Amino acid sequence: MLTHRWKVVLYALVLLAVVQPAFAQEKISQNRLDPRFEDTPMITDSFDFSLGGFLVDLNTTAAIGGTGGLGSVLRLEDILGLDESQKLLRLGFRWDFARKHSIGVTWFSISRASSGLFDESVDFLDLRFVGFFESIFDVDYYGLEYRYSLINNNRVNAGFSVGVSTFDFSVGIEGDAYLIAEIPSNPIVEYHAATADIIAPVPSIGMFIEYAVTRRLILSSQLQYVDLSISGYDGRYMDIQFTADWFFTRHFGIGGGIASTDISVTYTGDDPYRIDFRYSGILFHVRGSF
Repeated sequence: MLTHRWKVVLYALVLLAVVQPAFAQEKISQNRLDPRFEDTPMITDSFDFSLGGFLVDLNTTAAIGGTGGLGSVLRLEDILGLDESQKLLRLGFRWDFARKHSIGVTWFSISRASSGLFDESVDFLDLRFVGFFESIFDVDYYGLEYRYSLINNNRVNAGFSVGVSTFDFSVGIEGDAYLIAEIPSNPIVEYHAATADIIAPVPSIGMFIEYAVTRRLILSSQLQYVDLSISGYDGRYMDIQFTADWFFTRHFGIGGGIASTDISVTYTGDDPYRIDFRYSGILFHVRGSF
């Protein structure tokens, strides 16, 4: 299986393989526009929005610690019985404030809940859960991205991006538990509730391409990636998307594609935590371009 770094290298090679022939075939420099595609949605317009769904498969591993350490490492879909698949609402907006410069925002939300009985004890914050439980796992995602186009000739728009992807995690368990600090041989089991709210802003750099097969059929692809360690934080983030949009009128179209995201964040300071969150699936949306 390819490592994350090799996936980035492979994507970059594919991007170069697409951009270079397209640029050479059209024989158009960055300062000359292709008149055949001067009225192309997304590429020549200033505003672009999408509203649609996201059918995702989820894989979540988390360890939320307190004063006693990091706690149990849990695959939440297995230990808590959370759904592995979900349908999401996804919103996106982009504004090209100059021909080579644009900013974009993205939002979606995930909410899951479950209940059951723990087969083994589970350490969460400063509690050890041992029996009946109820749990939640919520995620709100906010993405902000700046793009710079190296090539924008009406038909091809390709370049680099920098952005911040913010994941707002909320993990909660309530049920039969006792304080980890109590004497293990004589614990007092009571009903307890504990929730951890974690905000993980992850900066990233990336690359993108939009290619007009025709003036109404646009193929798009983008990659965002980062791998860094700083001040007790160790984080990795990778997001890859491939989409196709067909505009049935000048300003409105439908589209879809595939997307995959992998985020891993570990904090080793006070109240340590570790979250590995992966989701991938099928996108579908309506799109407007003006």
